[in-house]
This record gives sequence, structure tokens and C-alpha cells, in this order.
Amino acid sequence: IGMAAGGLMYLCGDRDRPPVRVTAEQGNAQVAIHAAVAMMVAHWQREQTGRGAHVDVSMQEAVSWALANNRLNWPVTGVITHRAGGGRAGGAGSRLVYAAQDGFIGFMRRPEHHINLKRWLDAEGVILPFDLEDWQGLPVSGEGAPPPEQVALLESILAGYFATRPKGELYREGQGYGLVLAEVSTPADLVTSAHLSERRFWQSVAHDELGDTLTYPGAPFKMTATPWRPERRPPLRGEHNIAVYSDELGLSRAEIGLLTAVGAI
Repeated sequence: IGMAAGGLMYLCGDRDRPPVRVTAEQGNAQVAIHAAVAMMVAHWQREQTGRGAHVDVSMQEAVSWALANNRLNWPVTGVITHRAGGGRAGGAGSRLVYAAQDGFIGFMRRPEHHINLKRWLDAEGVILPFDLEDWQGLPVSGEGAPPPEQVALLESILAGYFATRPKGELYREGQGYGLVLAEVSTPADLVTSAHLSERRFWQSVAHDELGDTLTYPGAPFKMTATPWRPERRPPLRGEHNIAVYSDELGLSRAEIGLLTAVGAI
């Protein structure tokens, strides 16, 4: 709901289909970041003045601020941003997602990268009817950008070329030419990722109740002094009721039994 109310979902998906949610619960993530900053400011004020502060954080507003670049499109350029599927939203811009031989890649064409893109295409024998070096430094879209018909032709040629190559090869070669290009990873790709394996991201966690060990995502960052990893599985339903309700909250076993009987816990 927060992602929808804040405008994020409106930008995600194909224009002729309903909007889709973004993964990783961005509504919660954005409001948590804003709340954390606000609380630090309030804490600093209390340390300085001895007076506290009431912090009110809106998830809708937090998500909206995360879209600052799109929020400015209308007042600055007169362009209303819409969902655009694999392209850059807004009715003007460049395509961002292309089909590869075995999946999809994300490719962002940058003003300073056209010479390198030309070198890559030349090395692969991909012929263009215009010189990409002339585009070096030009805006990708909007005023001063290359002619729209040439942009559409370039994107069509790129789509044809990318579709003939595995996404892993495109990723490595494109990165080698300094281009902004990445694989669109499936869950299976992540589990078998050489990069994540090298960083020892995936961690094994024992599940005694299953008699098995399952693979879990590990820490998204590495800290030498305070490293962390998942130490145990998530609790089963009601597994820690005694520890929480009795040891922490001081309820008697009889009171816990009553709450269980009425379905409260």
C-alpha cells in the first residue's frame, strides 16, 4: 500500500498492464530510513537542549521522496512519467532491458559511453548506418539528443545482437568496455552466482525439526570487527511463547494456558 500510495508502483511494469510491486518491501525500507534519520536528529536535539521531540514519519511521503528524479520530470521538462516496461519511463529516453539468448540483461546507455559501445560493436562485426562516435557526450534523451529515428534503430540493432548471446558473456564483455550492463538475475542465478559464492554470501543453517540443512542469504556487508551470519533457523509457531510471555512479560503458566485456549496466542 505504501509503495502504491507513494507512486512507486505506478512506474513499475508495462504500460498496458496493471502496475507491479517492487521487491524488498521498499515502502518499509524507505520509511525506516527516514525514521532513523529523524530519530537521530531528535536525539541530537535532546542532547543539546534536554528537550525531546515527537517524530511523525509518513511511508507515502518517504516513498515519494525516493522518486525525486521522476517527481521533477513534470515541473522541469513537462513530461509525465509512465510505466514503460523495459524502457526508461516518461515518454522519452532509452530502452533499459533487453532479451539475451538465455534470459535478460539491463543496459543503460550513457552520454560518455558511445565510443566504447562503438568499439564493442565493431569488434563483434555489428554494422551501424551512422557513427556512434558522433553521439559521444550527447544527452541520451531530451533536447540535444540524437534523432529519435536513429535511437530507435540503434536499440533495434542492439536487441538483435543481444538476443544471440548468453547474458553472462554480454555482462562480462560489456563491463570490460566500461559500459553499464548487468545480468537480470533469476533466483536460480543468484544461488549459483560465482560472485556471491566468492564473497561467501550464502550460509547453511541447520533445521533439526527437518533433519536437514537449508541455504540462507547471509550478510549484505562485511565487517571485520563485528561480523555476523544467521546462527539459527526462524522460530516455529509458538516455540518461544514461554520465553517471551513468561520470562520476559511475567505471565504465569496458567495465564499463558488461558490465552492459548481462547486463541489469543
